Amino acid sequence: MTIPWLLQTARIDCHPPSGADEFVLVSSGLPGSTIPDDWREPLMAAALRHGPGVVTVAKRVALDGTIVAMGEVVVHPKGLHSIGHGLPGGAHRFPEEVDGSMDGVAAFPRHLVEGLEPPAGHFGLLQWCLEARLRGGRIVAVPDVVWTAGVPSIPISRAELDAFIDRFGFHPFAPDIDAIAARPDLSPLRWQVRFFGGPTRFEKYQERGAFHWKAYREHDAFRARADFLVRLALESFGRGKGEQILDIGCGDGLFTQLLVDAGITIIGVDDDEDGLRVAQEATAAAIKPAMFVPGSAYNIPFLSTAMGGAMLLDVIEHLHNPTRAIREIARVMKPGTPLLLSTPEWRYGSMSDPVHHAHEFTQAELMRLLTAEGLFTVERSARIGGVYRDLVLVARRTS
Repeated sequence: MTIPWLLQTARIDCHPPSGADEFVLVSSGLPGSTIPDDWREPLMAAALRHGPGVVTVAKRVALDGTIVAMGEVVVHPKGLHSIGHGLPGGAHRFPEEVDGSMDGVAAFPRHLVEGLEPPAGHFGLLQWCLEARLRGGRIVAVPDVVWTAGVPSIPISRAELDAFIDRFGFHPFAPDIDAIAARPDLSPLRWQVRFFGGPTRFEKYQERGAFHWKAYREHDAFRARADFLVRLALESFGRGKGEQILDIGCGDGLFTQLLVDAGITIIGVDDDEDGLRVAQEATAAAIKPAMFVPGSAYNIPFLSTAMGGAMLLDVIEHLHNPTRAIREIARVMKPGTPLLLSTPEWRYGSMSDPVHHAHEFTQAELMRLLTAEGLFTVERSARIGGVYRDLVLVARRTS
C-alpha cells in the first residue's frame, strides 16, 4: 500500500490587481483524514500574504484535538521533528516558518515545483518542500487551515529513507549540521541561522568556578539529583569491573570524582580550559583524584572501541551538532557497552537555560536521534521531576 497524494492546480487573483498567481495544490488521503472543503483559497491567500515564492502548509491536528504538527523541521540539530506535537489544539495560533510538512495539504507556487515528479511515499510532501527551498522558496505553516490528520497505515521503509539520503545527502532523523554546511548546493536549507554559526564562549566556569560542587554541598534537590545519576551510573557500569568509562563534557568534574570515589575507572573529558582547571583544583585533595584530559564530544582523544562506557550528562543540549557527537561517542565505545545520558526535557514556551542551551529535547526526539543510525539502542528511560524536568536514558552501543 502506498500513501495517496492528489495534485491539482488553481489560480488566485492578486490584490491590488497584478494578474493571477498559479499554484499547485497538494493533499494526502491518509486513512481517517478530514480535509476541509475550503482549504484551497485560504492557503493560497496566505501564500500571497507572506510574500513571493512562499509555500503554505496547513496546521494538522489529531482526532483527539491535540496538535500533530505545525509543520516539520529537518535541517536542525534534533533532526526531523514536528513543531508543536502533542500540544493542545489551540496552541500555535500564529504562522511558523518550517522546512516542510510530512502530510496534509499545501499550496506551491507553480514555478517552485515545475518539472518535479509527483510526491510519493511518506517523505513526498516534505521532499517537495525542500526542493522548493532549493529553488529559492520559503515554507510557512499557517493556522488558516486546520487539517485533521489520519494515521499512516505503514511505517517508513528503508527504501524511502535511503532515497531521501541519496537525494539530499543527510539522514533526515540524524542530520550532520557541519556536513550540510560544507555543501554549497544545500545552502538554501540553512535558513535557521542560529544552528550554523559559532556560539559565544561558554564562560560559566570562568565566572562561577566549581559551581556544581557548591550546589552539591548546599542544595538538597541538586544533591538528590546528582546521587540518583551516580546510582544509575553504578548500575549501568558496575562497580570495580575495571572497564574504562568516559565522562564527556565533565565540566568542573563533580560526577567524575563521585564515580571515582565509588570505585569506577573513569576519565573526565572537556574542551573548556577553565572547566578542566577548576575540576583539577576541586579534586586535588581527594584520596584518589580523578583524571581529566582535554577533548570534546566531537573529538575524543582515545582509540576506537577502547572504552567500556560513557556518560553525557547535561551536555547534548549545548551541542550545535549532536549527530556528529553521537557518532564520535559510538566510535570510542566497545560494542554492547552503556551510555548514560541526561538532559533537560523540552517544554513549550520555555527553556531551562535560555542563555546557554542551544535546544532541548522531548523524550521521543532524543530517542529517535540516538537510534536513527543504528549506533545505539535505548534500554531504560526515566524522568527527574520536582524542581527539575530532566530526561535520563541508558542506551547500549550496538555490535
